[in-house]
Amino acid sequence: MSKAPIAVALDAPDLATAREWAAAVAPYVQVVKVGLEVFLRDGHDAVHVAREASGCDIFLDVKLHDIPATVAGAAHAVAKLAPKYLTVHASGGQDMIKAAVEAAGNTYISTDAQGSAQKQAADIEGLIAQKPDVVLVVAFDSDAILPSIKALSDAGIKSIAYDVQFEDPNALYITFDNVG
Repeated sequence: MSKAPIAVALDAPDLATAREWAAAVAPYVQVVKVGLEVFLRDGHDAVHVAREASGCDIFLDVKLHDIPATVAGAAHAVAKLAPKYLTVHASGGQDMIKAAVEAAGNTYISTDAQGSAQKQAADIEGLIAQKPDVVLVVAFDSDAILPSIKALSDAGIKSIAYDVQFEDPNALYITFDNVG
């Protein structure tokens, strides 16, 4: 059985419960999420426990948002935990996001489809030539993007669908819930 490309939140009341939940979902999902409350309460232990109990990739959802230098310092500080995913709020702007990505030892590349499915496809084709590890896609058109997503997959590049889901079994889908 293949694991679903989804993340399960370990927003548990204590570390022991988080460990139980991580172990329980491990056979079924690729990613477990350690959220802000759990991370602030239990620190690095939360990440270690989640990884050891599940064997899954870690999504460290600590919602970094501040001036670029501060976010870069925070991203660098958690980089040794090796999360597969780290939340950096886009509302902080491109400079902040770039600072976080680079502080974690990665390269940041940005494109803008400018409301055009054709331009988005061309942008992704250009990204494939640069051989990134992952491409985050906010699909302008969830159907028109599919050949580009297949091309990413064929090139061994992971894709993350943000907010607009597209049908690809290899893509990780991330969205938000502003209810509550």
